[in-house]
Amino acid sequence: MTTIKKIALLSMALTTVFFTSCEKEEFQVDSIEKSLLEPTPIAFEKLESKTRSVSTLVQAKSETIITWTATDGYYYEKIGNTIYGNPNTGDTEKYNLQYEGINFTYISSISSGRYIALPNSGINTLRTSYVYDFTKQSWIADKQFRYSIQKSDDDFRIYYSNIDEDRIRFGWYIGSSSTYADYRYDIFVDGVKIKENHTFSAAGHYFSINSLKENTTYSIKIVAKDQGNDAKLKIKNFSVKTPKKILISDFDFKVSNITKRSVTLSWTIPDITHSSAAVEKFSLAFGSNILSAFLGNTVGVDTEVIINFTFNESGEITGFISPETVGHGSSTPGYTQVFSKPIPKSTLLTMNVTAIVPSNNPDEPYYTEYKRVIADPIQLLQ
Repeated sequence: MTTIKKIALLSMALTTVFFTSCEKEEFQVDSIEKSLLEPTPIAFEKLESKTRSVSTLVQAKSETIITWTATDGYYYEKIGNTIYGNPNTGDTEKYNLQYEGINFTYISSISSGRYIALPNSGINTLRTSYVYDFTKQSWIADKQFRYSIQKSDDDFRIYYSNIDEDRIRFGWYIGSSSTYADYRYDIFVDGVKIKENHTFSAAGHYFSINSLKENTTYSIKIVAKDQGNDAKLKIKNFSVKTPKKILISDFDFKVSNITKRSVTLSWTIPDITHSSAAVEKFSLAFGSNILSAFLGNTVGVDTEVIINFTFNESGEITGFISPETVGHGSSTPGYTQVFSKPIPKSTLLTMNVTAIVPSNNPDEPYYTEYKRVIADPIQLLQ
């Protein structure tokens, strides 16, 4: 006995009812108004003989996506012989494909056994869908959906800020950046919805997916839902592989040649694993219980720099000059900084150096890893 027969026998004495035409003639329906020009589903009993039969529709190519979208944000997406129903808020529901007719695609809920007829006619036009009522033994008019056969849109573009071993940070636009506000976005990772009705507000329009595994490929889908309530939908599918974590070995760092006005900082170069890149630069800083300060970046992989401190008439430290480091965004050596407030010369200073390694191999996703080493606190000579 087929699944449909079992459901029919259990449903409040369902009798044999045949409607007089196959997806063409009218019959009594309830709920929303619909155009008299719209087709109606085949009789439920006739659906039984057609279940799992060969589709009469031309099968979409692999780069196309079939969707049904309602004005309230609900949408269905067909993937193979499975249809996924995505409410505006809440979890995705899974449906089996029962039959693809000329005017309707018939699906059944895996969890509830509910039968739905989704309209195929009138591509990109709102048409009525139906839900089968076993009590009334008839199809009941339900929502209006826009049926679409979408190609993989070249104008739906993805761009990346960072791809780390445990995070993907990316943005997107459709056509141009001016269309951001035209859509709400559902975001899926490996088929699981992780964000619904997302709207961009941050500068740069970036979105981060965190807590990922290294060296793993993730399938990501973005569903853009038109804000104008015209039930328009655009979908972008893409994959991203996280790299292996760049490993930076321990390395030595020391502060030497401590005088009344200066110190020398020196370090060794660490070994790098899981990246073809080397250390790009070293970043220097110091901290105290009064303030912290950036001491500059090295030019390339220099392994020693001198920090010359400046003083006021009271003998307090007011800043520093480093002939060998550069400031943020600069390439000219000779970095100078004046502190926001002077600090006593007796202040304990804790110096640190950070090795920065970018994954700049074109065959690897770009991200930056770093390792910081901190020296014991020092004090300038009095």
